[in-house]
Amino acid sequence: MAEHKAITDRHGRTIDLYFDEDNLWCTAKDGATVIGRFEFDEIEEEHTRAALLLLRECFLDNTPGYTHCGIGTAIIEFVAEYGYTVLMREHDGNERGDGSHLIGDGPGFASALERRNLIARY
Repeated sequence: MAEHKAITDRHGRTIDLYFDEDNLWCTAKDGATVIGRFEFDEIEEEHTRAALLLLRECFLDNTPGYTHCGIGTAIIEFVAEYGYTVLMREHDGNERGDGSHLIGDGPGFASALERRNLIARY
């Protein structure tokens, strides 16, 4: 069962976030319209007890007009509420088979999240 949180984006729209902890993804919806989803992989590190999630796939551009509205940041904050530390790759230009490489707005988004201490790099 997915956990739910309603947020208000920068345009005043109510966006519903659904975090499915079993499948490790968070879906964003505006009413019945799915506007995007962030998918994660659990990472096990020997030297930490932290629950680590690597952001593998993320998109909020299913429907135009939903990027740069605070929704992606809200998703990361929502996932962190469940005790997870979210990891993102460095932008190194390499494409990864798991989808965790950064493209498009990804590098800037990751840098902004890192400056706010919302993610760690992997």
